[in-house]
Amino acid sequence: MSVIDTKMNAELKIKQFKADFLLEFDIEILVTMKHKKSKFPRIKLEDLESMINNMLHKQVSIKYPDGIRTHGREHDLINLRYCFYKIALDMKYTLTFVACYLGFHHASVLHGRKVITNLLITKDAISVFNINNIYYELKEKFGIDANIYSDEFTEYNTQPILPAFEHPGGNIS
Repeated sequence: MSVIDTKMNAELKIKQFKADFLLEFDIEILVTMKHKKSKFPRIKLEDLESMINNMLHKQVSIKYPDGIRTHGREHDLINLRYCFYKIALDMKYTLTFVACYLGFHHASVLHGRKVITNLLITKDAISVFNINNIYYELKEKFGIDANIYSDEFTEYNTQPILPAFEHPGGNIS
């Protein structure tokens, strides 16, 4: 079964599920579909870290001796660290393993993945630039082909589930 056939089959099952749920419970639901297929074969985290640290040192004038392991709040540093989190998790490393590897808490990795995913969905220029550069390097060094603009996130039924809230005292300005 091709990817397109699988996606169409999933969409039909989602539509049927939503219709059955609405009929049985009289509640309209929002369904989001995320493809779980890993984009990357696993490479060593040391190689990924080294590659991203090289990018970090080329992009910023401040030198970070510990690279993306540095605990700091500078935007360029954080953005590249979050890209590391995303790619490591896409390679199916666990939150705990990635966190221990870099010396951070697993909740930091979870937060970083959420932030970078949102930045990429909204096409933040710096994040897209960084992730595309990393993907280019992965392709050049390891033959790994990935595309940030793949159809990874597809959202269905984006209408509000509940009606808009009306204040009993009227419109508040």
